[in-house]
Amino acid sequence: MMVLLTLFSIFIYYSNMLVIFSFFSYMIFFVIGIIGFFFLLNIGNFYVNLISIVIIGFSILINGQIAEFVSAFFAFSVIVFYDKKIPKFVNFIGEISYSVYLIHFPLGVKLINLSKRYVISDLYIVLFILSFILIILVSKIFYEKIEKPFARMSSRISYRGDFRMVNIKS
Repeated sequence: MMVLLTLFSIFIYYSNMLVIFSFFSYMIFFVIGIIGFFFLLNIGNFYVNLISIVIIGFSILINGQIAEFVSAFFAFSVIVFYDKKIPKFVNFIGEISYSVYLIHFPLGVKLINLSKRYVISDLYIVLFILSFILIILVSKIFYEKIEKPFARMSSRISYRGDFRMVNIKS
């Protein structure tokens, strides 16, 4: 299964010029995270996972994307080798990460694109920092007011036997 996932993600990575696959063009980076998770929990064959990660790394490098390679394998290394207590800020970002994912494009990218018209290029880094802070703040509010309440509500749903029958606890 891991071999097929690896080969498919490499195929999608190199065919990202095709419109139908452009949505999946970053799949190869998610597969790196999946393989890291498999290493962490000793899931699957160690050598298949190792060969998969080497093939993916090599395919990113031969594509000339050094920055993507470094960032992906930094994340992989953290997943596999970091065994100390996670700092509070990192844990906080992890908690709100789904909200950041949902908010960053409509808010951050649009804010930066609109503001670039009215801000001189010397202040782009300030604009980036302000956008980052705004995204974190809005994501925290989104997490507290929307994501957490819906997670609590979904925990009251229980599935028994036949998945067509859903019981909701009151």
